[in-house]
Amino acid sequence: MATVKCNGVAYDFKNLEVSFATVAGQQFGINSALDELSYSISIENEQFYGGHRLPQIRTEGQAEFEASCTMAVYWWTYIRRRARVLGIPLGSLELNLAVSYVTRDEEILTDTLFRTKLLGLENDHSNGPENLMVTVPLQPMNIYYQGEDWFGNRL
Repeated sequence: MATVKCNGVAYDFKNLEVSFATVAGQQFGINSALDELSYSISIENEQFYGGHRLPQIRTEGQAEFEASCTMAVYWWTYIRRRARVLGIPLGSLELNLAVSYVTRDEEILTDTLFRTKLLGLENDHSNGPENLMVTVPLQPMNIYYQGEDWFGNRL
């Protein structure tokens, strides 16, 4: 893959594609209007001290997942209309998002946001030449990084 140098520094190219599908497998397609996508996992566990100064053991903990995406209004409208055609209210829609990305000299990697609910919609529009964008907070039930979740389960 090509590399661009700016002031003697090589920068990576990156490419991100996100495929949307219902958990039943009905395809929404590849979102070509996604501007930003973030997702994370955090493990909430407790440490037990007993009568000691240092923790003696910790609980296995519980996983908490968060995600959010920013997309062009026209793609949001497409999701809304497609859900209506499928007879699924937005509040009941569960999607699997396949997030594929690649950087210079690397293979294509795919993460999966599994059984993801749409939690709301944030609009922030203004006059001007830029695309109208919306932010959609998401709630995945699990995240598989290249086919494996945090606990070693495989997709």
